[in-house]
Amino acid sequence: MSARITNLHRIAVVLFTATIVSVDAETVKTDDGRTISVSAEVGRLIRDGGSALQNGRYEQAIAHFTAALGMRPEKEVAAVIYDKRAEARLNREDAAGTLADANEAIRLDGRMASAYSKRGLVYRRQGNSKQAIEEFNAALRLNPNLAYVYNNRGLIYSDMGRSDAAIRDFTHAIQCDPNYANAYNNRAIEYSKLGRNEQALADYDEAIRRDPNVENSHINRAFLLEKMGDSQRAAADYDRVIIKAPRGPDDYVARGYALSEKGDYARAASDYRRALELAPTHRVALNALAWLQATCPDASLRNGKEALRNSRTVCELTRWQDGDYLDTFAAACAEVGDFENAVRHQTQVVSMANTAGEDRNAKQKRLALYREGKPYRSAR
Repeated sequence: MSARITNLHRIAVVLFTATIVSVDAETVKTDDGRTISVSAEVGRLIRDGGSALQNGRYEQAIAHFTAALGMRPEKEVAAVIYDKRAEARLNREDAAGTLADANEAIRLDGRMASAYSKRGLVYRRQGNSKQAIEEFNAALRLNPNLAYVYNNRGLIYSDMGRSDAAIRDFTHAIQCDPNYANAYNNRAIEYSKLGRNEQALADYDEAIRRDPNVENSHINRAFLLEKMGDSQRAAADYDRVIIKAPRGPDDYVARGYALSEKGDYARAASDYRRALELAPTHRVALNALAWLQATCPDASLRNGKEALRNSRTVCELTRWQDGDYLDTFAAACAEVGDFENAVRHQTQVVSMANTAGEDRNAKQKRLALYREGKPYRSAR
């Protein structure tokens, strides 16, 4: 396979929040069940912003929410709008903007659990797991029935290698919302890490049954099916992802992976770049592009300098604490002939691996290559 399974899983775990605000006539309903009156114009702007957000048009969403704030709504309504704008900025991987909006939402309305959750996601992306967990815990104290908060806290436990705790949180998310496809998807990832492939496959199937449009589940299931020897079903998932029109950056990354598996590396690179146009610091897109630029079997698409720059950006965003992103950085170092740093970072990658089996063995094999002064080349 041309992409590593752990990197692929990152598409799924990048995610996030459920839709938590609805606008009906001239009221806004928050995630804790409160109904707040709004003017018709503010309501329209919130609806339009929510529609743009749902369809991956984040700049448009931000513009609508900003216009709504410009109409000087009441404090509780403004808190909802700041929270929604924070979500749009979160999807654009704008950490500073997300924190600023989430902080303002909390200042205006301390009951805004979703704003605490967004702060937690920013801290997670920055590698600050302890602070992230504190934010999710604060959100759950405000409302212990929010499925997406359990999901988000589960992502932290997954990052920490605590699969049992992650599975408990994803299960709790499903109990709160049986239709929460992303929680099934993320629990499947943990089952796969533990070698519980049948349970993982069942959860991917359930995620897709609950929401057929979650491309992450299709692409993750395809990888698992290949691993289990069912290449025919895997091919159907790859084809489905390629045919389906992407809705946002995560979908472009998923299609890029599928194209890469088919050997269409040029179009895969194009999809990763399109994802970055939508979200300029999207870690998964940056990493996927860097991996292709460093390891692609097609020499015309390799670019060691760009790979090094892109992978360095991802590692800096995650404080050099993520083993999968360090793995890509080491491959980029090897591509430009810097085998000393390739060996140093790949040694760290192997020491950070918290699971045995296929993935750890692949990382060790790359380390052996770098010690021999050879770059790594992906193979379909």
